[in-house]
Amino acid sequence: MGGAISLLRAEKMIEQLSRELTLSDSTLTGWKVKTETLSITGSYTTPSKTLVAGESGLNIYANIADSSVVIQLPSPVSGLFYKTVLAQASEDEPLRDLIITTGDNDVNMVGSILVNGATVQLDSGTGTQGTISTIAIDSSDCAVSAGASAGDWFQFDCDGTYWYVSGFIAKSSCVNIHNNWNGHPIP
Repeated sequence: MGGAISLLRAEKMIEQLSRELTLSDSTLTGWKVKTETLSITGSYTTPSKTLVAGESGLNIYANIADSSVVIQLPSPVSGLFYKTVLAQASEDEPLRDLIITTGDNDVNMVGSILVNGATVQLDSGTGTQGTISTIAIDSSDCAVSAGASAGDWFQFDCDGTYWYVSGFIAKSSCVNIHNNWNGHPIP
């Protein structure tokens, strides 16, 4: 029976293992980012997707070819992060928007995004950050620039108080920011 150990002994050995993993000069293989594609029509009361903390790190590819997609961020918890990417270019459709909301006027977004080469602060023109609860890629406002582009994106990172937003929108006039969590009109 040389080498056989009891189940109890094996469990004790596993419990005593260090819980930290050091990967110095190592290659991690087989790891993928969690992704989901959304094309479901949403509203503020029934979002296309209500994110939860367990989905932190999720990349959402939003297809607004046939409908507006509404995504609600979870309550702020330090360390949560999500990314939304426009999966298909819009075609100046007045009824097709990508809307991301905190779902609560007391939960706000801060940061800045690059829109057609210009930095746009999330301050609704007030000069004071920390008042924005909704951000949208608005296809109807893109009419002067032929619609939003596939690959336009927002990233949301949370410190437990604010959602920090960064992003890139290729064409001007496609972004709307709102103080109210339900401030962007859904077509």
